[in-house]
Amino acid sequence: MTAPPEDPPRDVQAITGQNPLTGATVGNLNPAFADELGVDGAERGVVVSEVKQGSIAQRLGVAKRDLVVSLNGRSIANVAALRQALAVASQGWTLTVRRGEKLLSVTVRG
Repeated sequence: MTAPPEDPPRDVQAITGQNPLTGATVGNLNPAFADELGVDGAERGVVVSEVKQGSIAQRLGVAKRDLVVSLNGRSIANVAALRQALAVASQGWTLTVRRGEKLLSVTVRG
């Protein structure tokens, strides 16, 4: 049995700062990472692999296995795109994630 591929590279990063994902650890979803997390291996994008207790992300309802869809209207295809979106100064944040078949959005004012 062959191990699932690590393509694209995971690029796992802990999110810090003042944003709705602070306290979450995210990475690029690939077949191997999907297998470890127990999510659909056909999905691509940025997946939440961990959420620290008491963090901003946890208080806003972000959960392990959520797929980050967009941030402030910008589609998020990979961790690099997420880091770019987080680097833009904002008076507020709108985060959309997919959890199973549902799209969930939260808006936070700065």
